[in-house]
Amino acid sequence: MTYSDDESSSDNGNTSWTPSCDICYLLYSIKSTVESNASRLTQISTEVNKLMPILTANFDTAFTWDYKIKAQCSDTTNKEYKGTAKGLRALVDIQRDIAKILQDMQKASCENDNLAVIPEWWQLRPEADRPQLIVLCAEKKPDGTLGSAKYVVTIPHYQHKTLHRFAPFHSLEKGSYQGILTLKDNSKVIIYAKSVNEARSVLFNIYSEIDLDYRNDFNPKVGPIGNPDFKEVTVYPKYGKFFSNGARKVAPDWVVTY
Repeated sequence: MTYSDDESSSDNGNTSWTPSCDICYLLYSIKSTVESNASRLTQISTEVNKLMPILTANFDTAFTWDYKIKAQCSDTTNKEYKGTAKGLRALVDIQRDIAKILQDMQKASCENDNLAVIPEWWQLRPEADRPQLIVLCAEKKPDGTLGSAKYVVTIPHYQHKTLHRFAPFHSLEKGSYQGILTLKDNSKVIIYAKSVNEARSVLFNIYSEIDLDYRNDFNPKVGPIGNPDFKEVTVYPKYGKFFSNGARKVAPDWVVTY
């Protein structure tokens, strides 16, 4: 193999270097590639330098936010989400706080039992103006708090005319036994319990909260109903709504959270 890298050739007075071996061709190819890439890197660097002022302006922009929301409807003070940060860090923090606020709103909405209740009426008194307490009960959730209040117990002639914060019974194990407590004016307390003893026990607690003038001797009727698949679950009083004029007035006189 002959090397002639130092030789030159003349063409119309112009001198050029012409590789004459395989290694020379390789070296020449590497040299051309490096020069070509260097040119491209220079172009990229130039474009980046043009963008830097815009990027720097966005990254250096300071954001301040201050959101307030009640974590639960019963809260008296607001929960605050606030902060100050720059650029992308600020956007990430704001998005995180908004996500927490949405969680609080969902929780408050789920715990806010927007249930309309209407006082019951009974025969022998067509004006249906009996005072009554409507107790809304709920099951316990896994975390120990009460869920949605969707079980109702109506107590006619409730003896407390002003707001009373103690529930008329602690809990009710619901089931397929119907318990009926009839008062002197034929108004009734009706519950569905897991057993005869449970029905009598809860009805006795309710009986002690009824106006003395309307109590008969405690002798409730308790028996199984026709549906043996009645859901058995323990519920607890969550809200109480008192109507002093029964069905004559749609809005309750007072509402209590137990």
